[in-house]
Amino acid sequence: MRYGVTRFDILSRSRKRNIVHARQHCYWHFRERGNSYPTIARIMRLNDHATVIHGCKMHKERNGIVEGTRLPDIAGYSAGLI
Repeated sequence: MRYGVTRFDILSRSRKRNIVHARQHCYWHFRERGNSYPTIARIMRLNDHATVIHGCKMHKERNGIVEGTRLPDIAGYSAGLI
């Protein structure tokens, strides 16, 4: 909802900026929950986990997330919601 896209959009092959950003946010969020890159690729119906690695990196750079920071430490994420 944050990005104004649907689950269908996220799982699609669309390369529209808002959809790509939402998709990369999903990769990062799954990774923060402890999933492996290959597992996330399977969830997102991808052939290769390299896309997930790149997407996580881009999401962190775009949002200024420092490597090693976990979800509760990031502004905007409440420990009660995790």
